[in-house]
Amino acid sequence: MSNNRFNCIIILDSIPTGELNTARRLYEDLQVYTNAFSHTPGVEYVRVENETDFFDILKQLKSQIEQTGVYPLLHFECHGYDDGFQLSNGSLVSWISLKEALIPINVAMRLNLMIVLASCYGGSFTKALQLTERAPVWGLIGPTDKVSCGQLETHFGTFYRTLFSSGSPKDAIEALNKASDNNTYWRTSAVWYFYNVWKSYKEKLCTPQMLKVRAREMRNKAKKEKRQPLFKVAEFKKNLAKSDPDAFNRYRDIYFMIDLYPENQNRFQVTYEKAEESRHANPLNSADPKGGPLIKSLAL
Repeated sequence: MSNNRFNCIIILDSIPTGELNTARRLYEDLQVYTNAFSHTPGVEYVRVENETDFFDILKQLKSQIEQTGVYPLLHFECHGYDDGFQLSNGSLVSWISLKEALIPINVAMRLNLMIVLASCYGGSFTKALQLTERAPVWGLIGPTDKVSCGQLETHFGTFYRTLFSSGSPKDAIEALNKASDNNTYWRTSAVWYFYNVWKSYKEKLCTPQMLKVRAREMRNKAKKEKRQPLFKVAEFKKNLAKSDPDAFNRYRDIYFMIDLYPENQNRFQVTYEKAEESRHANPLNSADPKGGPLIKSLAL
């Protein structure tokens, strides 16, 4: 798995006025931790009232990253639902809108953006991801279901306190697991997500039956467009199977930004052979609520 690096933590607070503000309390706790432990990242707090504020802040953050080289870990505190989250004034932001706003930030960070979605259903953000786009994040931690503000405060307080005191992301993840029931949070990385979605694609759309269906559709389209020569369905099916490695590499280079940052090919050693080997030898479970391998390689 690729290493991830960040040099500050930004807490985005959109808890409605009048409610217990766990975001503000977390910021105050982290200020204490930065004074107590050496070599900790800087911590910033940003209040977000509405949708305009939210997207303006993300645009400003992208510019700040490009100008100063700050690489933040973004911690969101708000109410969430299965298809997105709610801001302080009650406006709703879909996971797709969030993804589209995060992609430019992650591009500016060379695919190093780590986010924590401290909201109900925060892990559902993965539903918005597409292999044909740039990766919006390097890694994600978010609840798989409803979770109380008290639980969020306890769990992430434990996570950050362990991270700051030990300097070990692995220990911080393990502390988060122990503080919760180990199934509360979806934890995934860009690599795990890419392999898992590729597995799903192969199992759903690349069976002999589905290849035949797709080949027939391709032939019908070619016939309608009067293309010559018009191959038989079997030939289209054969070409579909042969094109898999090229398609995989094309999606990989876009998703992991290898076309922009060639060094990412070494950071993310994602290959068609590894994808097929892991798919057959140790199948990934796309329904696993805990997500992929534990995120162990963050670097402060």
